[in-house]
Amino acid sequence: MGNKESKPKNPPAPQTQRTAGSTAAGQGRTSATHSGHNSAQRRQRAQTSTSQLRGGPAGAPAAAAPSGARHAPSSRGVAPSATSAITRLAMQQHQQQQRQQQQQQNKPKPKPAASGPPAESFPPTHRPSGTTYPLAQVKWRFDALARLVSDGKIARFEAGKPDETAECVEECALCMLYYSAGLNACAKCTQGMCSDCFAVMVDPNASKCPFCDAAPF
Repeated sequence: MGNKESKPKNPPAPQTQRTAGSTAAGQGRTSATHSGHNSAQRRQRAQTSTSQLRGGPAGAPAAAAPSGARHAPSSRGVAPSATSAITRLAMQQHQQQQRQQQQQQNKPKPKPAASGPPAESFPPTHRPSGTTYPLAQVKWRFDALARLVSDGKIARFEAGKPDETAECVEECALCMLYYSAGLNACAKCTQGMCSDCFAVMVDPNASKCPFCDAAPF
């Protein structure tokens, strides 16, 4: 019986290999996890920057536009052609307002009324009637009578007869001058006026009585 030879104990190679393999596998999983996490972070950052550029909330995924949809016009800006048209329209309106203001300023201003009452007009078709004194019915223009007297167009007396020798003269109720009695007499009334006042103030033809419209006069 011989002595049993002691076999040298070999190191547990399979266990060491398994340990090394598990360590390498763990490192691979760890690197894969880190790389996946990094890629996820990059995608999230890209989505965040894209959403911020488009005006959406941070972190919100950008909505995919439909394939056939057209892009809506941006409301942040106006086309240059539209801006120039608006500018021209505003300038035209401003110029029109300036022209209107200038026209209003260039309009002639009404002149102030002359001092004193206006001259009274006498209608040519008016003929006072009745036996009432005409000054109570008609507004006579005494300024016109005064001018006629001063110009010598109204005679004070009958032509060719002096004052002291004139016979049957009467005083005109309008011009307060004398005229021949009975010259403008009427069968219906006793009022009278000189022919000059009658012709100037009432009727140039002197065909009717200025007080009662009796014809023939």
